[in-house]
Amino acid sequence: MTEGSAIRERALDATKHLVEDGGYEAVHMRDVVQGAGVSLGSLYRYFSGRDHLIAELQFQWIGALSERRDPLPHEPSDRVAELIHQTCVSLAGSPRLGRATVLALQSRDPAVQNCRRRVDNIFMSYFSEVVSDQPFSAALVAEPLRLAWHGALTLWAQGHSNLTELDDCLQETARTLVAGALARVAPATSS
Repeated sequence: MTEGSAIRERALDATKHLVEDGGYEAVHMRDVVQGAGVSLGSLYRYFSGRDHLIAELQFQWIGALSERRDPLPHEPSDRVAELIHQTCVSLAGSPRLGRATVLALQSRDPAVQNCRRRVDNIFMSYFSEVVSDQPFSAALVAEPLRLAWHGALTLWAQGHSNLTELDDCLQETARTLVAGALARVAPATSS
């Protein structure tokens, strides 16, 4: 492991502990420096600030989610709904981390926006993958679902809904989008 990789890893570990202990507001650069045992200059060499640190944690969470993903059902609408459910269950396991990453990803910081694009690409690939065997373009479902997902997560992160509501609403949205995409490509019936 290079020195830069070690600094990044220690900084992300320290950030994760701060988030898990106190949420988004608990992360201060001086505390990350102290927890990671690095200098402030070294920290800023790899991260533009608090939001960038927290946004980078999203990739650890996504990697862990991918590794433990349960098999998905056969029906395409159920596959998409189950993927959403598994993601919500994962969020419930670490709600402070989930809220913090959602809040951080809203930053206009260019480094954070790069993280958001990477997260969006992963999101789109997951949802595209689960409908890839269908006769419609995956984008018919994945893009509107990505937008609904971001909106619902933002409401949750700001305390305006709970994960059960988010899960139920997004599963129904997913089923509706898949049904609509299937109906769009279904052969027209003649009367």
